[in-house]
Amino acid sequence: MMADMSDDDLRQYVATIPEILPVHYDALMRLHDADKVPQTVSVADLNASLFVDTFEEIMNHVLDGKSYPCFSSECFVCLEDYNGPDAIAHLICGHFFHKTCAFQYFERYSRLCPICKEDVL
Repeated sequence: MMADMSDDDLRQYVATIPEILPVHYDALMRLHDADKVPQTVSVADLNASLFVDTFEEIMNHVLDGKSYPCFSSECFVCLEDYNGPDAIAHLICGHFFHKTCAFQYFERYSRLCPICKEDVL
């Protein structure tokens, strides 16, 4: 691709790199840092770090005026809607999942939130 560019086109392309680089650099650094985090979390650590409420309790908090900016009506792990008695895990980053989905995900796959990639501990 660059071999076919004229000198002027190549200069214009190179001139845009500093504008693009900071965004990509930040993303690359986050990915690099994520590799340094241990892969999974123990049940004991999850029990100590996750807040758990039922869906009914969360809805009561909302009715009382509490705001949950990251709350969704469905779990982003299993993609099922929450129901009244469902145990909902609330991560420190603000995202919500079914407790069982969260525990399975964090024990088996990663200790990073599947949405924002923040460490759950």
